[in-house]
Amino acid sequence: MRLNDFETNGTKFGRLITSDGRVIGSEWIRRNKDWARINYTVLTRLEIDKWAHLPSAIPEFVTKSFYAQVQLPL
Repeated sequence: MRLNDFETNGTKFGRLITSDGRVIGSEWIRRNKDWARINYTVLTRLEIDKWAHLPSAIPEFVTKSFYAQVQLPL
Protein backbone atom coordinates (compact mmCIF):
# COMPACT_ATOMS: atom_id res chain seq x y z
CA MET A 1 0.00 0.00 0.00
CA ARG A 2 1.32 3.42 -0.95
CA LEU A 3 0.67 6.77 0.70
CA ASN A 4 -1.41 7.81 -2.33
CA ASP A 5 -3.83 4.94 -1.60
CA PHE A 6 -5.12 6.58 1.60
CA GLU A 7 -8.21 8.76 1.59
CA THR A 8 -7.49 12.48 1.80
CA ASN A 9 -10.88 13.63 3.03
CA GLY A 10 -12.75 12.92 6.23
CA THR A 11 -15.57 13.98 8.48
CA LYS A 12 -15.23 15.87 11.74
CA PHE A 13 -17.44 14.64 14.58
CA GLY A 14 -18.36 16.28 17.86
CA ARG A 15 -19.12 12.86 19.32
CA LEU A 16 -18.77 9.34 17.98
CA ILE A 17 -20.87 6.34 18.95
CA THR A 18 -18.90 3.13 18.56
CA SER A 19 -20.40 -0.07 17.20
CA ASP A 20 -20.78 -1.42 20.75
CA GLY A 21 -22.66 1.71 21.87
CA ARG A 22 -19.92 3.64 23.69
CA VAL A 23 -19.84 7.40 23.16
CA ILE A 24 -16.50 9.03 22.48
CA GLY A 25 -16.56 12.79 22.84
CA SER A 26 -14.53 15.64 24.15
CA GLU A 27 -12.77 15.39 27.47
CA TRP A 28 -12.07 17.94 30.20
CA ILE A 29 -8.40 18.63 30.99
CA ARG A 30 -6.68 21.09 33.28
CA ARG A 31 -4.03 23.18 31.54
CA ASN A 32 -2.32 26.36 32.82
CA LYS A 33 -4.57 26.49 35.92
CA ASP A 34 -7.69 26.55 33.75
CA TRP A 35 -10.12 23.94 32.43
CA ALA A 36 -10.33 23.19 28.72
CA ARG A 37 -11.96 20.66 26.44
CA ILE A 38 -10.01 18.55 23.99
CA ASN A 39 -11.68 17.00 20.95
CA TYR A 40 -8.83 15.05 19.41
CA THR A 41 -10.83 11.89 18.76
CA VAL A 42 -10.39 9.87 15.57
CA LEU A 43 -12.17 7.09 13.76
CA THR A 44 -9.87 5.20 11.44
CA ARG A 45 -10.45 2.20 9.22
CA LEU A 46 -7.59 -0.23 8.63
CA GLU A 47 -7.28 -3.34 6.53
CA ILE A 48 -6.25 -6.23 8.77
CA ASP A 49 -4.98 -9.61 7.56
CA LYS A 50 -7.44 -12.14 8.94
CA TRP A 51 -4.87 -14.95 8.77
CA ALA A 52 -1.73 -13.05 9.92
CA HIS A 53 -1.12 -15.56 12.73
CA LEU A 54 -0.78 -18.39 10.16
CA PRO A 55 2.49 -17.93 8.22
CA SER A 56 1.57 -20.19 5.28
CA ALA A 57 -1.99 -18.91 4.77
CA ILE A 58 -2.96 -16.70 1.86
CA PRO A 59 -3.64 -13.18 3.18
CA GLU A 60 -7.30 -12.18 3.38
CA PHE A 61 -7.88 -8.56 4.34
CA VAL A 62 -10.93 -7.26 6.18
CA THR A 63 -11.67 -3.63 7.05
CA LYS A 64 -11.95 -2.86 10.76
CA SER A 65 -12.81 0.41 12.49
CA PHE A 66 -10.80 1.74 15.41
CA TYR A 67 -11.75 4.64 17.68
CA ALA A 68 -9.10 6.47 19.66
CA GLN A 69 -8.23 9.70 21.36
CA VAL A 70 -5.07 11.36 20.09
CA GLN A 71 -2.65 12.17 22.92
CA LEU A 72 -0.83 15.44 22.32
CA PRO A 73 2.25 16.50 24.29
CA LEU A 74 1.54 19.13 26.94
